[in-house]
Amino acid sequence: MKTAPVGLGIWIAFRDRLGIAAQAAAKAVEIGASWVAPRAGVGGLNDGALAHDPAGEIAAYKAAGLRVYPWIYSRPSSWRAEVEAFRRLLAAGADGVLIDAEIEWGGHAADAVAYGRELRAAIDDAWVADCPWLWIGAHPEYPCAEFAAFVDARCAQLYWSEINGAGEARDAATYEVQWAAWEHAHQDLVRPRMPIGVTYGHREGVALGIRPPPPGECTPDDVARFLDAYGSGASLYSLEAASSDVLAMLRARATRTEPAPAPEVAPGAESIVAPVTLSSSPYSEVT
Repeated sequence: MKTAPVGLGIWIAFRDRLGIAAQAAAKAVEIGASWVAPRAGVGGLNDGALAHDPAGEIAAYKAAGLRVYPWIYSRPSSWRAEVEAFRRLLAAGADGVLIDAEIEWGGHAADAVAYGRELRAAIDDAWVADCPWLWIGAHPEYPCAEFAAFVDARCAQLYWSEINGAGEARDAATYEVQWAAWEHAHQDLVRPRMPIGVTYGHREGVALGIRPPPPGECTPDDVARFLDAYGSGASLYSLEAASSDVLAMLRARATRTEPAPAPEVAPGAESIVAPVTLSSSPYSEVT
């Protein structure tokens, strides 16, 4: 039975920076998250925590009332290992899985088809989403249609601070234009969109030692506008990198009782090529 994420999701790339899984879970609950996306590895189940004890790690999150959707940074050369990793994670109690397929997948449509066929054969009843480019119009080489054929949702990486200094509203507007155009051309492959926002910017990147640091900043207003616009199913990357200001805003949102304000109308968007996510950041691409 497929279990789709509902409510705010929070991604975790480096869980050790938050303590043990139970401590990470408590911090996720504190900011109002209802599901977590912990990193399971690169090209397979090789992240220290989840690889060593997947059932125990997942159980720690679930004990806090969180659903769990592990993710793997995917490569065309390792999709067979990823299929087995996802099968093990679901057997260990995960509610679904996320495929972080990025630059390496350009030009590998045949591998994406094979990946989907084998993954669905192994975990046919599981909820699966991929995490494609934000600027899908700028990446015709990406096998977007081939991934769409076997996933249940698209979690595009709307990492505005990693892309430029234009801010959430401008980058989200471009995201809407480009994805609407792609969906118009592939109407039989339209899937629910559940974009991923970001919790950190240049200041946090410098503190974390990201080289180069993100070019843009991330403000609480950016994050609030993103969540108000995309609602249930939206998620944020990542818990351990989040600025103190963003965390404070999320805690306040988690305890408020009044309705959320209507999202602002975004400014005009470019409908053609736009800058891509920085591939050198350890938070946008784990190496």
